[in-house]
Amino acid sequence: MGSNHSSGSGSSPWSGWGPNNGQNTGSGGSGSGWGWGPKNTNNSGSGSSGSGWGWGWGSHSKGYNATYNAPRKFIVGGDKEWTYGFNYSDWASKTAPFFLNDILVFKYNPPAPFTHSVYLFSNPLSYEKCDVKKGKMIASPKQGAGNGFELVLTKMKPYYISCGEHDGAHCSNGTMKFTVMPILARW
Repeated sequence: MGSNHSSGSGSSPWSGWGPNNGQNTGSGGSGSGWGWGPKNTNNSGSGSSGSGWGWGWGSHSKGYNATYNAPRKFIVGGDKEWTYGFNYSDWASKTAPFFLNDILVFKYNPPAPFTHSVYLFSNPLSYEKCDVKKGKMIASPKQGAGNGFELVLTKMKPYYISCGEHDGAHCSNGTMKFTVMPILARW
């Protein structure tokens, strides 16, 4: 049986594919030694047609079952929640992949030292520039209290998200922005 170990060199920080030099494993009849999956995780997959090709989505390291298709809830920022100065792009890349119908929960309790909101942008340029005038407020400063504001990822498209308070200052100065791209449900 072939065994795949790939850290990969994919274009995203959490996926890649390459030969025998990472931790993604797969098995097949003859084993070409190639695998695909998230970097820095211990994943397993099964080969096809004896190729030894494997894939995985972190089912061993991220605590979710690849055959379970119920939506998952993520508190944006984890225990830091939705707060000024935290790197949400880093959080999103470490938490990925996101699937259709997963739920992002934004928790921010007013009055906090800083007021927060949630904006959704339709294009990457407005998002990169933190131009909140071209974004849409989807959660006001009061909607993050209690159980928080929930955003369901209902479409397979990029979601460009930021805090829009102080005319986008939290977005541009505090790294309160991130992008997620939900993919089809787990197999």
